[in-house]
Amino acid sequence: DLFKDKKIDFAVLYNSRNIRRKQVPDTIWSYVQFVDQLPLEKAKKCALVLKTHKVDDNGTDLPAVVEMLCGENPEGRYNIIFHDQKLETEQMGWLYNCTDVQIQLTSNEGWG
Repeated sequence: DLFKDKKIDFAVLYNSRNIRRKQVPDTIWSYVQFVDQLPLEKAKKCALVLKTHKVDDNGTDLPAVVEMLCGENPEGRYNIIFHDQKLETEQMGWLYNCTDVQIQLTSNEGWG
């Protein structure tokens, strides 16, 4: 179960590589800023799903970023879920359909 039996009302999906130009730490920071504006009970029902590798030589140690931004998270305010397993097409469709929005920040992306 993706949400580990938690009641999630709003889920954000990031699905890309953990590389510097994809700005995954900025995505995590943005999610934390969003959740911090919510009352605790609503915040607990939000989730950020990171479909990427937790650590990559070309990217960032994402668990360290989460630890830095969220601390120990004793209240359960920040539901940040890592999913780094390969999925088949049908499973990817399920992943997209069980989230409400997708986010993709990038820097230095070319168009042509």
